[in-house]
This record gives sequence, structure tokens and C-alpha cells, in this order.
Amino acid sequence: MANQVSVNRNLCMGAGECVWTAPKVFEMDDEGKAVVVNPDGADDAALKMAMNGCPNFAIRYRAGTD
Repeated sequence: MANQVSVNRNLCMGAGECVWTAPKVFEMDDEGKAVVVNPDGADDAALKMAMNGCPNFAIRYRAGTD
């Protein structure tokens, strides 16, 4: 099962910490908000760091299982 990663667009303020931390997982869209492009693009540690580093706690992450 793949990682489950989501961004709450109502909470995202576009700080970009997630893109800096896990650039293969997140990108900024045309509205300046983060979107998930590849939930499996980073390891568990980087995804947890992105989630915990979000200033508005807009990221949710649950690790996939094999």
C-alpha cells in the first residue's frame, strides 16, 4: 500500500517548508499552495519532518505498508 499524504488547502499558507523538505513529494501550485505529486517520493523521516515542519499543520501523513 502506498503512503497516504494529503494537504489541507484551507490550512496551507504556502510557506513551502514541505517542498524544501520533500521536493519529490510536494510542489507549489498556481495558487501558491502545496500539492502532493508523489506520495512515495521520500522516506518516512522526510515525510514526518515535512508534516511536523508545516507552520499551519496542513499536512497529513500515514506510512504505507507492504
